[in-house]
Amino acid sequence: MTETVPITIYRVALDDDGSPAENASYIRLPPPNKPYILRFKVITGSLASNQGVVWTNYPPEGKPFKRSEFYQHRLVGVEPESDLMITTSGAYEYYVEHSPYLQDGSIAWSRSKAGYFVVDPQLTLTTHDGSTTTSSIPLEGLVIESMVPKWMGKLSEWKPYLQTVSKSGYNMIHFVPLQYRGISNSPYSIFDQLKFDPRLFEEEDLEKSEEEQRAIVKKVIDEIESSYGALSMTDIVWNHTACNSNWLWDHPESGYNLHNSPHLIPAFELDSALLKFSAKIADPSTAFPSDIKTEEELKVIMTELRRTVFNEIKLWEFYVVDVILSLQEFKAELEARTSYDRNLFDHTSLKQMSLKERGDTLREAALDGLGTHGDRHHKKIKTSVALSFISALLDVDLSNPEGYSAEAVCEEYKTVLNEVNLDFYKSYDKDVDTIVTNIENRVKYMRLDAHGPKLGPISEENPLVETYFTRLPLNERTAKHPPGSLAVVNNGWIWNADPLQDFAGKGSHAYLRREVIIWGDCVKLRYGKGPDDVPWLWERMKEYTIQSARLFHGFRIDNCHSTPIHLAQYLLDAARHVRPNLYVVAELFTGSEDMDIRFVSRLGINSLIREAMQAWDPRELSRLIHRHGIKPVGCMDRSSLCEDVPWTRPDGTTIPSMVTPLNGSRPHALFMDCTHDNETPHQKRRAEDTLPNAALVCMTSCAAGSVKGYDEVYPSLLNLVTESRLYKTYSDPMSVGIISIKAQLNKLHSDMALQGFEEVHVHHENEEPKISLLSDAQGSFTQVEIPDRFPGGSIILIETSVDSKVPSNINDLVKTIPDSVFGNLDWVALNIVLYRCDGEEQDLTQTNDLGHPFCAHLREGHWALDYISDRVKRHLHLFPALKEWHEWLMDRMSAIKKLPNYLVPRYFTLAVMTAYDNARVHAYSLMTPLVRNGDYFTRSLSLTALQVYSFVDSASLHPTEKIPCLAAGLPHFTYRHMRTWGRDVFISLRGILLVTGQYQAAKDHILAFASSLKHGMIPNLLDSLRSPRYNSRDSVWWFFQSVQDYCTIVPNGEDILKESLKRRFPDGHTFVDYTSPEAYSTTVTLEDILAEILVSHANGIHYREWNAGPRLDEQMSDKGFQVDVDLDFKTGFVTGGSIYNCGTWMDKMGESAKAGTKGVPATPRDGADVEIIGLLKSSLRWVIDLHKKNKFRLSEIEIGETRFRGVTRPARKLSIVDWNDLIQQNFEKHFYIPLDPEQDPEYMIYSELVNRRGMYKDTYGSVTPFADYQLRPNFPVAMCVAPELFDKTHAINALTLAKDVLLGPLGMRTLDPNDWAYRPNYDNQNDSDDRMIAKGWNYHQGPEWLWCTGYFFRAYLHFKLQCEPGMVKETVYELHRLMLPHKAQLETSPWAGLAELTNLDGAICLDACQSQAWSSSTLLDLLYDIEKLEVKSAFEIEK
Repeated sequence: MTETVPITIYRVALDDDGSPAENASYIRLPPPNKPYILRFKVITGSLASNQGVVWTNYPPEGKPFKRSEFYQHRLVGVEPESDLMITTSGAYEYYVEHSPYLQDGSIAWSRSKAGYFVVDPQLTLTTHDGSTTTSSIPLEGLVIESMVPKWMGKLSEWKPYLQTVSKSGYNMIHFVPLQYRGISNSPYSIFDQLKFDPRLFEEEDLEKSEEEQRAIVKKVIDEIESSYGALSMTDIVWNHTACNSNWLWDHPESGYNLHNSPHLIPAFELDSALLKFSAKIADPSTAFPSDIKTEEELKVIMTELRRTVFNEIKLWEFYVVDVILSLQEFKAELEARTSYDRNLFDHTSLKQMSLKERGDTLREAALDGLGTHGDRHHKKIKTSVALSFISALLDVDLSNPEGYSAEAVCEEYKTVLNEVNLDFYKSYDKDVDTIVTNIENRVKYMRLDAHGPKLGPISEENPLVETYFTRLPLNERTAKHPPGSLAVVNNGWIWNADPLQDFAGKGSHAYLRREVIIWGDCVKLRYGKGPDDVPWLWERMKEYTIQSARLFHGFRIDNCHSTPIHLAQYLLDAARHVRPNLYVVAELFTGSEDMDIRFVSRLGINSLIREAMQAWDPRELSRLIHRHGIKPVGCMDRSSLCEDVPWTRPDGTTIPSMVTPLNGSRPHALFMDCTHDNETPHQKRRAEDTLPNAALVCMTSCAAGSVKGYDEVYPSLLNLVTESRLYKTYSDPMSVGIISIKAQLNKLHSDMALQGFEEVHVHHENEEPKISLLSDAQGSFTQVEIPDRFPGGSIILIETSVDSKVPSNINDLVKTIPDSVFGNLDWVALNIVLYRCDGEEQDLTQTNDLGHPFCAHLREGHWALDYISDRVKRHLHLFPALKEWHEWLMDRMSAIKKLPNYLVPRYFTLAVMTAYDNARVHAYSLMTPLVRNGDYFTRSLSLTALQVYSFVDSASLHPTEKIPCLAAGLPHFTYRHMRTWGRDVFISLRGILLVTGQYQAAKDHILAFASSLKHGMIPNLLDSLRSPRYNSRDSVWWFFQSVQDYCTIVPNGEDILKESLKRRFPDGHTFVDYTSPEAYSTTVTLEDILAEILVSHANGIHYREWNAGPRLDEQMSDKGFQVDVDLDFKTGFVTGGSIYNCGTWMDKMGESAKAGTKGVPATPRDGADVEIIGLLKSSLRWVIDLHKKNKFRLSEIEIGETRFRGVTRPARKLSIVDWNDLIQQNFEKHFYIPLDPEQDPEYMIYSELVNRRGMYKDTYGSVTPFADYQLRPNFPVAMCVAPELFDKTHAINALTLAKDVLLGPLGMRTLDPNDWAYRPNYDNQNDSDDRMIAKGWNYHQGPEWLWCTGYFFRAYLHFKLQCEPGMVKETVYELHRLMLPHKAQLETSPWAGLAELTNLDGAICLDACQSQAWSSSTLLDLLYDIEKLEVKSAFEIEK
């Protein structure tokens, strides 16, 4: 039975709206030698996750590619993703549409930015050993040599050159164009794109048809592949044609001429004038030097040029409005009494304007022809608008000639016209300066500069400057064309030009300003916006492109940066239609990697040509090699991040897959040692540099290339235009130059690519090397030193290997971990594996241990490797199940230590990642289906439960037994008495332990705290039940709610009510030491404890904390240790607290004597707290239901005589049902603040204290009444646990208000920003005298707490659906969207958790715990609610 080979999946994470992530607009994918999957993935809650659809023009199997035809692939799943099976090479586009909404009765979609992916071509080589064997070659294995066919002679004479190519190890030949050349004889100035150079053929073949000649060329190209093992590539030239191409006679519209591009008319006039001026200079009868020898002579000529040329052609007329003609037209309209709009301008406004402002106003309103050039005086003023303007300016009626002076009116108009022209004259002057400067610089380069061509005397054939235009002859074929058609502009290039701008187009003045470095032998071709603009040219170039694609395996796009992208896409699409695996390269001069990527991604360019000879020193050469050709040795790239997960086929079956994340690509390089149009090492450096330069290029992980003549060490660059000799042939070519060595380098380059080598280290030394084999404590190593003689131009090639002691399967070793390593670990052991903060680790021992592994690491080296295993060893005596994990670590770290130092980081990382991923997977297996089947956020959030539930030596759920317990947060609440807090435990218990399935841990905490009941309260600080502290009024109600949650969620959970437990304080009131025999001497059930809580609160609770005083709390005042809780018989509300203490979660006690807050609570929240009332109501409702099922005995409470607010109340009985009903009847009346003030009499409200309406009070009955009316985020708690208390309309309005006012990016603002006390930034170190913030007094006065967000979301979910039951999907999506910041923090936080709180608008609070139990818990609660809701909805739909 054969094992299924995993399919490869490349995963692309998209941005919020489905756009490509930053720097990931372009993705390069490997050739599909085997089909693989491209996966698009978005985060649940992102815009794109809302009914998102990926649209791509990658065609389904069996359909041809059409660039404009897109196919949809829905984003589906818990983590929305869409898979695309890749089987075909090419260049493709995608975008995402999402979130349909009604707009004018129709559905509209939002569309993301487009992204692009390019699939490398599948290139195959034929083995030239007589067999027909073929093998795939990756782009990195290509070794290309450029050759110029016109120097190779006839096709029949190519054999010796091809033999040399083959022996030299090149596997692709780049041919410059083979087409019929133009008058200049340059291969890139093509006379006829559809014909080959006649000089390639034998005499008898010249009369053959074009098709027959193509067949001859094809036969040769095919033989190059079959007999010489090399593929072929050619230049493709789309931008221009030879200036003597006679097809231009019939189709001058294919160029930019004066008819279709009238903006070039002034440039043509100037060009003609310059030719005339050049002839004048060349005339020996003039006084000007025609053979310029000095800059002084050049200055004389340029002075004359400026004085005469521009004036003779009146160049300014192309810039300005014709004032005389405009005045004539104006006068004619006046005389004709032409009507005009008298309301177009305002007299008062015009009158107050300066002359310049008037000119600007008229220009903006009346001028046509702005922004481009045309014929002389092409700028025109609309006379009808001018009439309106002058009429308003002078406040006259121009239709009544008796009311004004025509002469005065015209004079005023002339004044304004001259002002309009003023800026145009300035532009003209500026352009003249530019023109003169550019001409002077060009003449200086061409005739004077040492590195220029030094053209010699000015003549008709060799004018002062090159002509910018080709002037087609007037003959029978050209006479039919419109005037101006026969002057067509030549092509060229511009320094630092925008490659997306057509520099011959309407918006460019480059030809007029003489900014183009012109190619006088090439006419620039004009394609327009599409085939419909110039159909004949598009069809001709398409035919040329297809013919070339049928012959050659690859294209080099000539002048790519000046090629219109839409044209190149059209022609490449045609080429790939006949050759899908076309290899496309280009040389771009955009000056911007972003612009390079734009071309690469849109056109599907597979490699960009880069050149080593462009480096000016060794350091720059090292940079180029790093930039374009290598990955660093030991790098941790995407191959290190693969995930091994099953993939579900469309038929529902699964197979293994390897998922590799992609983060965007950089353009692949064809790295050349030297190109065919640049100088040789002998010219730019020295000849001895030929071999080292080539060797460095061959040692890169990209395509490598060279030019014919480089290996032969030609002394200089051969001129493509003027050189007429053929390449020299040699009887023994391998003895020439560096050919024999280059052959070895080329073979090595290809072999390494085929074997997967892709990492290189470049180190630049200033001296020459010597090699020694040495050893030290870490093993043997090779040392390179400087020998006595190592001549310049030499290279040393060394094959190295790692120590033989290193396992040969080291990669598989560190990435493999047996199931048994983690399979037997429970949650507590997994906590040790995955999450231990410093406080927990240090808690294991109480000594100053200089033998601690971390200290040893720092002293002995390999410290990280030792630490990671030794850390586990310290826990083995308590957790023997960790033994196999420890052994795995020891084995892998031992193997990694044997590696060379530079490889250690990579393999260490791989080992840690492998263990981490496997430990996570095992952790998920111990959790509920919600987690196991959840998205990445759900699973990661659940792991925060693993962080906070652990074993520490100094904290437990029992004073003498070691029991794992919950930490409130990391790193501040990790050990000793500060670890486990009653309130935090029971706010967190549902999400952290129940939702994740840790039922036994939840039970342990419930029973431990139940055993601690004292005064009817549970402890706020547990202190392992040694000296617990009872200073919170709300903890007991969170406890009660958690018991209810346990009974509801856990199978047979209600059995816990009968569970026996021993009381830490037998009588429930008196403190006894945990070592006393009385401790734990009384046995009760959990039901008894719950009943006692209700009875105690009904009767009132009054006690002073045990051990009250500075030893218990050095900040609290003496009165603060008194705890009072009473039941209001009128409302059923439990009320309590005082201005001296803070008994709810908002428990900041003032600490600053300087600011006067020491012992003063910032937020006492005395009275009836809204969340406590909700928790109380929930508890009463639940026990009533239990009682009905005979699972809870208590139904009526005996209440003795009590005092409440100074009034003695007689004894009475209170049934649980009555208590429940009292709260139900009074809650809205006492807590709601209506939107309409007219309704205030219906509620218990002091209207003068109301700041916001449509909200619920934070407290009721506070001794500081304004505190009741502060908007805080506590009411959603009551909504979640007791939704029956709330009017649903009031509730959703209040939640909407909170969403607008309190909801921050991560947390809920703890106070209304409009409140006088709002201070959103918490700094516990602040030691100022500012009372509001000193020593963090504003802890709950604005900072944004994350746990409140979960309750707000849960309440919003409930009441949104109460009001709009059909909005389930939309509401769930909205909540996921609101959780995006939490997902981001969880992903990026070093603590892999959610913080306790943030400062203003989500800013990091340095004093906060960075992973807080309840912050994660309440979001897990929400995800649990959503799951139950979705299951219910699915069931109802199915039903």
